[in-house]
Amino acid sequence: MNHKIRTMLQDMATELLGASGNPVQADETYVGGKNKNRHKDKKIEGCQGRSAADKTPVVGLIEK
Repeated sequence: MNHKIRTMLQDMATELLGASGNPVQADETYVGGKNKNRHKDKKIEGCQGRSAADKTPVVGLIEK
């Protein structure tokens, strides 16, 4: 995920991050509970283990 974000920013928005020569840090995570902990009517079929099909991705970027 980090690689995709950096590649996109290099091509489309070079003036936004890293233009001043400062390092840019990026991190991502997925937010959402485990399928087995959900109520029976809220479980998603075929979603087990570390599947991200039902989770929301959250990405953060910061220029130091």
